[in-house]
Amino acid sequence: MVLAVGSGKICLKSVLAMGAGWGQFLGGMKDETLPTALEALLAGSMAGVSDEAMAEFLEMMESSPGEGVSEEEMEAFMDRVMATEAGGKIVAGLSETVSREVEDEVVVLGAKSSARLVLKVALLGTTPVIWRRVSLGADATFLELHGVIQDSFGWLNTGGHEFQVREGGRVEVRVSRKPDGGDHYQEAEVAIAEIISNGVMQFHYVYDLEEEWDHLVTVEGAGAVARDLAPQVLEGAGLCPPEGVGGVKGFGKFLAGNHAMGQDYGPELVARIRDGEFDPGAVRFREAREFL
Repeated sequence: MVLAVGSGKICLKSVLAMGAGWGQFLGGMKDETLPTALEALLAGSMAGVSDEAMAEFLEMMESSPGEGVSEEEMEAFMDRVMATEAGGKIVAGLSETVSREVEDEVVVLGAKSSARLVLKVALLGTTPVIWRRVSLGADATFLELHGVIQDSFGWLNTGGHEFQVREGGRVEVRVSRKPDGGDHYQEAEVAIAEIISNGVMQFHYVYDLEEEWDHLVTVEGAGAVARDLAPQVLEGAGLCPPEGVGGVKGFGKFLAGNHAMGQDYGPELVARIRDGEFDPGAVRFREAREFL
């Protein structure tokens, strides 16, 4: 899999890949709110597009190919979209919005899009499963998602991490802070939408490469347009394991009272971690640049 970083065409294809969620989003934005939402997403690139051109674009999006179409069919459809006035400007605007590299220096920005992605993140191997449902801008990078996962779960960002796209038990694509070439990409340069555009609706986030806390990230769809562009925690369950406990196996022993760390924490705190309820309102997000 090859990711074309900053490609507006790929980013627009991701809208189609998200299926009904994005269809509902576009369908619900046909009236007065549509220009406002798109201008926020495309940083003003839609200025001057006529109502007729916008109507043509929306009609084409509604008749987009469904799931299971070939790459050739999707490319042909994209070529028709790009040939229209609105489609061409959208692709150009997305290219500019998604791009994160200026004069070989990465510029980290908070997500600007008022359109939202909804992701469910589950910590594999925990019983019951510790999970979070989060919402963040549709133009967010993997660096921003790293920060959202860290803060929504309560991790301390003390260990290494890596996003992985797996196929048949093998890691096909890696996205992290320090790529080493090949199918390994810089997380500040790659938008989540670029993975989605390749048909990937699930991927992994591994935190602490020694303890290997493996999170499964599932793209659930598009959320409502929001005036507040900050990331949000919609819901979740379970409290964060202590760092240094020894991964999933060590955490199981900790909860059962058979781990040395339990003596340091004390029975009351162990019980709170085991039985406590997650409070989305207590989450505070740091700026993405703090995770560089």
